[in-house]
Amino acid sequence: MSLQSLSFQVLAQSGQDNTTMDPIVVTATLGPKTVGESLSSVTVIEEEEIRRQQPKEFREVIESQPGVSVVGNGSYGKQTSVFLRGNASDASILLVDGIRIRSATVGGPAWQYLPPQLVNRVEIVRGSRSSLYGADAVGGVVQAFTTPTRQGTQGWVEAGAGNFDSQQYGAGVSSVEGGSRVNVGVNHFQTDGAPVVRGGDDKGYDNTSGVASASHEFSNGVRAGFTFLGAEGRTEYEGGEEDFRFQTAGVNLEVPVTSHWRAAVQFSDARDELEDFSSFPGRFN
Repeated sequence: MSLQSLSFQVLAQSGQDNTTMDPIVVTATLGPKTVGESLSSVTVIEEEEIRRQQPKEFREVIESQPGVSVVGNGSYGKQTSVFLRGNASDASILLVDGIRIRSATVGGPAWQYLPPQLVNRVEIVRGSRSSLYGADAVGGVVQAFTTPTRQGTQGWVEAGAGNFDSQQYGAGVSSVEGGSRVNVGVNHFQTDGAPVVRGGDDKGYDNTSGVASASHEFSNGVRAGFTFLGAEGRTEYEGGEEDFRFQTAGVNLEVPVTSHWRAAVQFSDARDELEDFSSFPGRFN
């Protein structure tokens, strides 16, 4: 199902630094390295590119990247599989701000429920990272970041509408000043969809999501913060419908041990809950 829409964005920002540098990535080595230093096949998708695409689903952000194949089992909100370098879908890991997303149903993460409107940066590492992330990282790792990346304070408001009675609206504000980072945003997307079979009813989808994060680096080098992302809604298919809940939450602390060694710890919780209403109902989490 294609979606033709008319949307507008309003951005307000101050103190933006437009200096372009070699991107620093953390997914490939679990530490900050430039793309060249990581010695890995890494693609970085920055916030400007994501906003330019205006994606409705996260798969739209990554499906055009080299070495990435995405297969959707239907329109919006339906099961999505991601294959990195031809490996099986359950051999690709999804991280959100360092928190791993697992699944109690199909064996792979619920890519279809992650709201791209609240993502500020994506890192794609192609090739095995099993030594860092375990046996299910044979294909590679995709990490989405919700923390702000640009200096200064900025806000955004977005609204759009299109065919199939589709609507999207959201707003947020973020600030990066010195050692402090704050980000808050909400988004809602819904569509009536279209019939799956001839003469059938429309099969819709709605996703209401929010994000909040904050961190601060103290003068002694200690950094503390928290992050939260949540999405919930409903997706309909021929023969039933599903209520879903997609959520990540975590607190983290990073302490400098020496000038070349920093120790970090994170306590996190990830939820992929699904309640099915069909001829064979069930609840999975």
